[in-house]
Amino acid sequence: LPLTFQIGISMNVMDFVMPDSKMHKVLVSIDAAHPRAFKEYINFGTEYWFMNSFALRFGYITGHHEYNYSLGVGIQKFGFNINYAFQPFGVFGDINQFSLEFKM
Repeated sequence: LPLTFQIGISMNVMDFVMPDSKMHKVLVSIDAAHPRAFKEYINFGTEYWFMNSFALRFGYITGHHEYNYSLGVGIQKFGFNINYAFQPFGVFGDINQFSLEFKM
């Protein structure tokens, strides 16, 4: 059976820089994974929010040659979220992902 041990941490860096800031949020996350059948890897991610409406995202994964980084943007307004992400995937070409979410 596949088995993976994984641990991670995430925090809003702006809580330390400008604790009262409602306009900016910078989330930084890292997690490490130890799969039983594959090599260990570490994921890094950053997400910047401006006025809780517009997001810029960057992610990086170690140990993979075909894919190792991703970029994304998001817009959140009136209960709707629209997101786009881009990830190069080596010989398979580029991956473009879109999502639309409605919150009630």
